Amino acid sequence: MSVEDSFKPGVTQTGPKGQLAHPTTLEHSKRLEKKLYKVGENSWSLIGNGLSNQSFVEGPEGLICIDTGESNQEMAAAMKEVRKETQAPVVAFKIAIVVKRLPKTRSGKILRGTVRKIADNEPYKMPATIDDPAILDEIKQDLKDNNILKS
Repeated sequence: MSVEDSFKPGVTQTGPKGQLAHPTTLEHSKRLEKKLYKVGENSWSLIGNGLSNQSFVEGPEGLICIDTGESNQEMAAAMKEVRKETQAPVVAFKIAIVVKRLPKTRSGKILRGTVRKIADNEPYKMPATIDDPAILDEIKQDLKDNNILKS
């Protein structure tokens, strides 16, 4: 069937999510459904979990995660799938979130120690030289929103 034929009445088909598409497109889409493939000994690739494929390699020290997706939700879904295959500890990092702003002092230094205390749910003092104290509350809320910091 040619592309031109797909525009003729009665040629489109309904996909699994109710979308109308050319039958070839629907067939191709089946290859992109979410699935974890074992691509070698101690290595996996997750297809269909977002715009990119996520890869995992288990080495002697633990699991290396390559391209965990475009969002925290994609990363969590990828980790859930790979955990069906291995319980090795992640050695690259545990989790990363994107925050709107980082707190800085008037001299421009990032307040890493203060952010670490917030993430560890430890008491901290508001630094006198912070450029915008509201940033710390924003980071705390981001940590809560991503289930990293418990209320």
